[in-house]
Amino acid sequence: MAIERTKAEHAQASRFERFVLLIDRDNRTIEQAREMIEGWCNNAGITVATALTIGQWTHGTIQLSKTPPEPHGISVLPIVLPPTQEGCLEVFLAEALRTIGEDDRKIVDGCRGLVAAIPDQPYLSEPRFRPKAVIGATLSIMSPDWVFGDLDEKLIAIEWEKIQDANAAYERLGDL
Repeated sequence: MAIERTKAEHAQASRFERFVLLIDRDNRTIEQAREMIEGWCNNAGITVATALTIGQWTHGTIQLSKTPPEPHGISVLPIVLPPTQEGCLEVFLAEALRTIGEDDRKIVDGCRGLVAAIPDQPYLSEPRFRPKAVIGATLSIMSPDWVFGDLDEKLIAIEWEKIQDANAAYERLGDL
């Protein structure tokens, strides 16, 4: 983990100074997600000067594993996806793809309808599989030649910078 590496790093140039904490919202409120991130920061030994704000950089410090202990300044950017509704990264991605255009909206909505009609057994036995199936079906229809490739390659190939919802969620990353 980057925070543990930074705590143990003696060379200042090799320490991380910025951390992006990206989590799925799942069924949490934004406040619950913020509290979860604050708990992680506390457990990691990060002390922040002010309360964390989702989507904003917050300055803090950690104590390096040195004798004597030495504080190291860091900035933390918590991002919760999707930011405006419950769900996971796949829900956020599907919503972002819906905004590209009318045809894309129809594809996403059609895939949602298809996945909703599939019984839980034997394929979608866990609720978390449904959003994954929706985004997988959507991407397979949008670009059928992707079906047998790696998902990472598929997601990288999408021009996310042209999708407003994706831009809003990640705009603070431009501060890096």
